[in-house]
This record gives sequence, C-alpha cells and structure tokens, in this order.
Amino acid sequence: HYPPLVATMFPRQLAFAAWLPALIPEIRLASATNGTNASAAASGECEGTCRGFDALQADLAQLRQESAEVELIDQCMTAQKHADVSFCLLQGYGVSAPACSRAAEDMEVLEANCLAVGRDVMEQLVTSSYHATKCTLCSPNLGTQQRRILKTGVANCETLCGQDMLCRGFDYDTMNGLCRLFGQCPFAARLDTFGCRWTVYDRPADQIPTTTPGPVQTTTKVIGNAGDNSTNMLMDQQIAVAGTRTAASCAL
Repeated sequence: HYPPLVATMFPRQLAFAAWLPALIPEIRLASATNGTNASAAASGECEGTCRGFDALQADLAQLRQESAEVELIDQCMTAQKHADVSFCLLQGYGVSAPACSRAAEDMEVLEANCLAVGRDVMEQLVTSSYHATKCTLCSPNLGTQQRRILKTGVANCETLCGQDMLCRGFDYDTMNGLCRLFGQCPFAARLDTFGCRWTVYDRPADQIPTTTPGPVQTTTKVIGNAGDNSTNMLMDQQIAVAGTRTAASCAL
C-alpha cells in the first residue's frame, strides 16, 4: 500500500509518493464509486471527531494543486500548522473513530517520514520572520563566516541573531535543534545536498543595524562663586557622547 520509508533522501527530500489519499478527498474522489457525497460525509464525521480536520485537508489539497511534485518538508510543515489535528489522528479520539481510520493511517506514515527530516507533526510549527531557504545549509568550508553555534529553538536563534550587530542570518538543523549564526553565507557556500533537515534564514535588510557616531555635547560645570576671586573655580568639562543609534542599512 505504501512505499518503504526512506530515512535519508539526498540531495532533496522527495515528495511523499502515497500523497495521503485519505487526508485529501479531492484525490480519492477520482476513484470513488459513490462520488462526492460519501467522501464529504466521511470528512464531516472526522471533522466532528478531530476539530480542524477539514482545514488540514484544504491546506494539503492546496499544496497538491500548486505543484505536482510537492516536497515532503512542505507536507510536514503543513501538518505542523494543524498539530492539534495531527495529535488527534495519531494519539487522540481519531485513532479509533471509523470516519478517521484511513486519515489516521496516512498521518501515521507521514509522521514517520517527517521525523526522518526532524519534523514532528504533533509539534506546532514555529516560523521565523527571516527569509527562509528550505533544504539548504551554509557550509563553513566554502566561505561561511560562523559567529556562534548552539542548540536552541528557531525563535530564540532569530532573537540571538537580532542581538548581534554583525549577524546576517543563521542556518538551522531541525533534527538536532542546532542553530548556527553567520556573519556571511555567500551563494557558493549554500548547499542543498544534506536533506531538508536544514534551512537557511537570511536576516532582512531592514533589520540589519549599523552604528553611527551620535552628536557630541560639551557642558561646563562651575563649582564655586564665579564673582568671588577668593574662590577656586573648578572647571569640569564633560564630553558626553550619545552612544550609538541604530539606522537601517543594506547587508554587507
């Protein structure tokens, strides 16, 4: 019924060949004998068991309509957007509900495939505001200037990059939760031969700061009575530099 699972598929993660027939009624209808009514009834019943099931169907169907060769990573991320539904089909009431039985079987296979690229369909999708290039990493051997490497989540990885004035982005390994900040990742250093567990996130140009000298202010403080010759006048000249201010600039 389903092809054997492949844990590692290079250079790119292939589309899930089975294409979730129970999760996408539009495809199953092509071979259904009872037409739309039977499929719609089953879908409605499963929606009653796993709330949000219809929305998951719609999003997966949209992927299929946009491209005949949809990558596994896109299916996994779509399932993660509906993590509550995925949980319902895998460990919730949908497991034993007759109307959800085929969908639960398909989700179980999708879950195993997604885990092979570090995506848990029962975990809510966490995204970054940075520009994402999926299935790609920045090779330190080909000119990437790495600034920091640590294990953390995508959101915190972005936060750390935003706190580093010289950070231009990061690549992230979902399998190991590995965050690698970089100051530069040229095109030649970007490889798509290590599977879809890796994603490169480029910091938007309008979020890259620069520092420019602030205005110099000179103040004079007089200690004593300026009109009294017997009083020593101590002149304290303080130069206050207004630190730095942030301005937008293009990436170097």
